[in-house]
Amino acid sequence: MFASLLSLLTVALMTAAACAVGRRLATALRLSGETPLARLAWNVALGYVAVGTAIAALGLAGGLYPAVIGVPTMALAGVALGDGWKALQSRRNDAAASESDIQPPAPIAPPADWLDAGTMLLAAATVLATLTAALAPPTAGDAMCYHLELPKQYLLAHTIAFSPYHENSTFPLLAEMWYAWALAIDTGVAAQLVAWVWGLLLAAATFTLAAPLVGERWARLAATLALLTPAVSNQMTAPLSDLACASLATLALAAWYRAVVEDRGAQWFVVAGIMLGGAAATKYLGLLFAAALAVDGLWRLARQKTRRRQLVLGGATLVVLAASTAGVWYVRAAWHRGNPVYPFFSAALGGEELGALPERKTPLLASPTAALTAPWQITMHPERFGGRGHRLGPLLLAVLPGLVACRRLRGLGTLLGVAGVFAVGWLLLRQNVRFLLPALPPLCVACAWCVAEWSRWPRAPRVVACAALAAVLGLHTAAAGWRSRDKLAVAVGRETREDYLLRNEPTFRAAATANELYRGGDVIFSQDYRAFYFRAPVVREATYRRQTAYDQQAGDRAAVCAHLVDAGFTHVLLARRCNSAAGDNVANAAHQGIHFNDTLSRLWDTAPLESERPAALDVAPQLLIDYEVVDSDGALRHYRLVQLPQRRK
Repeated sequence: MFASLLSLLTVALMTAAACAVGRRLATALRLSGETPLARLAWNVALGYVAVGTAIAALGLAGGLYPAVIGVPTMALAGVALGDGWKALQSRRNDAAASESDIQPPAPIAPPADWLDAGTMLLAAATVLATLTAALAPPTAGDAMCYHLELPKQYLLAHTIAFSPYHENSTFPLLAEMWYAWALAIDTGVAAQLVAWVWGLLLAAATFTLAAPLVGERWARLAATLALLTPAVSNQMTAPLSDLACASLATLALAAWYRAVVEDRGAQWFVVAGIMLGGAAATKYLGLLFAAALAVDGLWRLARQKTRRRQLVLGGATLVVLAASTAGVWYVRAAWHRGNPVYPFFSAALGGEELGALPERKTPLLASPTAALTAPWQITMHPERFGGRGHRLGPLLLAVLPGLVACRRLRGLGTLLGVAGVFAVGWLLLRQNVRFLLPALPPLCVACAWCVAEWSRWPRAPRVVACAALAAVLGLHTAAAGWRSRDKLAVAVGRETREDYLLRNEPTFRAAATANELYRGGDVIFSQDYRAFYFRAPVVREATYRRQTAYDQQAGDRAAVCAHLVDAGFTHVLLARRCNSAAGDNVANAAHQGIHFNDTLSRLWDTAPLESERPAALDVAPQLLIDYEVVDSDGALRHYRLVQLPQRRK
């Protein structure tokens, strides 16, 4: 329990520090006319982008030391506490301001009290369930491969070093800087809680986007719809980058709306640029959202002739700030890979061609028919688009068609237009359902408007529709609770984190063995990409094979050993998928779960492990651990950790 409290305290200090920085940026930019929740969203987002960028600069300069990160965090958190105390002191003065002074009245009657209270209760239950799951040690595949693995290695090296055998090392890594921030103070659980905070911020960003259109109370419903989306609540329990990208893109759209629709001042172009740059610094997907905003900007230039100068200057400001915020990651990729968006579009931009946009990543062919059927396909068959864990749920598909019967809402067309252009880009490039999250908040605003329009219906159909809405949201909340059921024990301290990892992380036993025997200079050659719990650097066999073609020179284990020893490796982690122990139903689903390339295993098994020692090596390879484990997909994995011999002197 103490470990969980320490992780919670770490993230609370980080968020407070970010808020202190963001509050000063918001004050300098003179952001006004915002509700308290919107102000909090702007402060936290601006602060996280600023601090993450500072940590990136620190890492590029070779200064990633825990003390250099932790001490300023404590100081800024203290500043945030002072800010909070001053805010409480001035609360009575602010209470005199009416809601209409800072927020336009809602365009329709507010939601019924029971609907408002019920959705807030479901949101609170989902927040609690996801917090429980987030307090368990991280085991998500992508987190183990690079979202946490790269920050861990950077902290050990005290610098953001280039990893030639790690494709993800030259991606935009702003989210990984936040995870490095958490790892410098606590453990991977704190990093996972950062992702949980970004889930809350996505809900706050949705509220911020919706409030000027539909008022605060309906904006709360829109935020709840976003929070209860299965893809969102699921990702709040894993340290990935999709929620952060979606949150920053949503806030960029909210700032853009305030600048070009409400015409509330040039400072909102500045905010939009920072938020958009943050999104692009978090994930390549931010560039696609930038393109969607650009299309809206060109549309306005063509239609609003009297505002062209303002729009051009504001757009230029936005572009400069976005490029300044995100540019370092793209320059770094171009420097090391020869392609600023490596590994995408390598044929046109240069660099190694990896086939990053294979046909299997676009199961829907780019056509008008595909565009029309896409909503149904991604809702009913999410396993074809990245997995059921990232599904959007049935609510959007059920409610949004009702827009055809709704009255026109000023500004909603802008939001849906940007979301639509973004969705078209998604359809043409890479059809993973979690990559649609930046379009989710505008769609939730549209859903909230549809629900608001139900008040014009007769009582009977309105009650049926509201009951159906409550049922769907209740199921989403129940699903979030069900996913956290096996994590409660470790979250409250009834199970140790080590025992939990032994049950849930396939590579943890091998990592524990390697860490116990660790000596400086160890480097592990691994068939499995999961590397976070290994203290030593882990090199991916597939990437190394592609770049060196070692398998074409080595025909048996002796030759492989000699090559790897000469290359500086000290251990080999062999991994393969076996027939499932969970039964034929899972075993027959060969398309599900992990798959390992068997090149190394095949070469290694050309002779028994106890064969005569390889030529020119002191001793034969030593098997350290050999075990099998059933992963979360029901697949049986077989791991062998082998210590390589030394070169004969």
